Amino acid sequence: MDEEDDKDEEIGLSVVTLRDLEVSALGGDPSAAHMLGVCCYRGWEVDLDLAMAFKWFLMAADKNDGPCMCQVAYMLERGEGCEADPAGAAEWYAKAAKRGFHGPEARTDAHCWDVDAELGRGAPEEPPVHEPGTPEEPKPGAGS
Repeated sequence: MDEEDDKDEEIGLSVVTLRDLEVSALGGDPSAAHMLGVCCYRGWEVDLDLAMAFKWFLMAADKNDGPCMCQVAYMLERGEGCEADPAGAAEWYAKAAKRGFHGPEARTDAHCWDVDAELGRGAPEEPPVHEPGTPEEPKPGAGS
């Protein structure tokens, strides 16, 4: 065993392929469906595909995965990868709340931001907030 193998063993890493995750998810493993949803939602190792992400998140949510319940609600609320359905979103948010998951910090994608930061990728830049009267946004009534 070389030094690299020792390192992997020390921190408990295992290599799982996307195919392994898919087989596990289709076999009923909500954690695998959750991870596939994240990969599709973020475009990690696969093309970004919100419809497929929604499918995987919904599969995990149906198995009582709380963060995925919030993610499904979020996507339904905004019509990301699915038809917008505010009533359906409210139902999923309520289900998640009953399991102790509340607000945007409980969403799967919220956790992805943490992972990005840990990997040194950083979160995508937020659009700048402009104060009224700055050059980016003229004061109301300013002449043109």
